[in-house]
Amino acid sequence: MQNRYSFLVRHLHWIAGLILVATAVAGMLFEDAGSKAEKVSFLFFHSSLGLLTLGFVALRLLARARSSAPEPLDSHTNLEKMLSKIVVAILYVAMIALPISGTLTVWFKGIPTNFFGLFQLAPMVEKNDMLHGVFETMHGVGINILFIALGLHVLGAVKHHFWDKDATLLRISPFSKE
Repeated sequence: MQNRYSFLVRHLHWIAGLILVATAVAGMLFEDAGSKAEKVSFLFFHSSLGLLTLGFVALRLLARARSSAPEPLDSHTNLEKMLSKIVVAILYVAMIALPISGTLTVWFKGIPTNFFGLFQLAPMVEKNDMLHGVFETMHGVGINILFIALGLHVLGAVKHHFWDKDATLLRISPFSKE
């Protein structure tokens, strides 16, 4: 029986997590930016990181499909197993839906999506203020759902590591020698 996730899954998990945090920070800085130049700059990085997140999610899903996950630990209760599956599913849905809703938000405003200056995705939809508002709201709600799910994910890892003192966190750690 496998004790931990594959090398690729473990590393993609943490890299994607760091990109996700950077995307959130860039989004918050965009919201709080004072000048138009600052807003454009932060939107550039937020959008680029969002597209990068989408790419990493695709890689993670592919890596997860190609390798088997370790079985839950015997110490995990049925409730913990169920909650873990639900939270992970919400995280995956959010990491896919947020870059798509964000891209549609700017496209319906008539703004292209830029990927670190390497290429632009021109709006593939007609400018539409009503739909811009709909996708902007969806993006905002999705961010709140993501933050709640991410908080539960981190709390679960901390609980298992410090309270239960089990190997849950070590199985996904890129530094674990187990």
